[in-house]
Amino acid sequence: MITPNCTILLSDYAKGVITQELVAFVVQRVHAMGCTIIVDPKDPHYGLYVGVDYIKPNAKEFKQMVAQFKLPVTDSLEENGRALCRLLAVRGLIVTLGDKGMAYIDAHTFFISPACKREVYDLTGAGDTVIAFLGLAIAHGLPIESCLAVANHAAAIAISHVKTYAVSLDELIDYAYEPDEKIYEDWTQLKIELDWLRIDGKKVVFTNGCFDILHPGHVQTLKEAKKMGDILVVGLNTDDSIRRLKGPLRPINDVVHRATMLAALGVVDFVVPFGQDTPYEIIAYVKPDVLVKGGDYQREKIIGYDIVTSYGGRVETIELVPGLSTTKLIHTIHQQKEAQTKRVNGHSG
Repeated sequence: MITPNCTILLSDYAKGVITQELVAFVVQRVHAMGCTIIVDPKDPHYGLYVGVDYIKPNAKEFKQMVAQFKLPVTDSLEENGRALCRLLAVRGLIVTLGDKGMAYIDAHTFFISPACKREVYDLTGAGDTVIAFLGLAIAHGLPIESCLAVANHAAAIAISHVKTYAVSLDELIDYAYEPDEKIYEDWTQLKIELDWLRIDGKKVVFTNGCFDILHPGHVQTLKEAKKMGDILVVGLNTDDSIRRLKGPLRPINDVVHRATMLAALGVVDFVVPFGQDTPYEIIAYVKPDVLVKGGDYQREKIIGYDIVTSYGGRVETIELVPGLSTTKLIHTIHQQKEAQTKRVNGHSG
């Protein structure tokens, strides 16, 4: 029985069950009840899935889709993904990329959810695990970023077992409390990880910020910061701390979104959210070898300067990329919206 808010999974094995008539019937009936349809596709049926909500090809299947619809092979994953969404009238594509994680593409959004590192024993059934937990997460109304994260975690558990393995909710919950490969909400777990790395002689660099809308200025700063040591830890303001600092209209992106984006950068080793107004407490706890901030700060006035220099650490500044800041980007967006509104009103008048 189909109930509202449920998710229907169509897993196509090209055995004759999935036909154009069946897909059209399912789309009409399921969407009439307000439910969601996810397809695990199979070559050469890609043209059959018109109107479903999400399609989950792997990297090979995505290339086959691009070829079948005669899209430019030189275009990016994002560009071809958006073209496929338009051609098939679907809400989004979720492309599994093996050890690189999963890419999500829709008309306005593109991001890669990193894979969770675990010892791989058997890849059998990993795709089925992914679509099952995507369906579970989507049915419960989680943001799409969280849906991919849940599916990634479930897949990591599945491939750590021999042969086909059914992942339980208890295992998934337990795994959620294990530290992600980069994002550490638990300061204690992060400190333990850093202590082990220090035993191997690694030098820890720390920087912090809101990173509300990630832009090339952020990326350049993080690249330069990483050069000052071996391990780059990014302290990330939580949503509440940003509201206190920037006002009720910020952040634009929530902490999960921002942490995921930072963790996707190769130069970033760890992301640690903090809810205080300043990073003073997390700096005191982590005790980085190098503390880094943008060049608009005077070294002696950087929060944490007294802590880091007290044990012989370094405090450094990095020259900012001119003209790039989140505040300026938001201001530009508002200006463009105002100009567009004036043009529309002018035409209507």
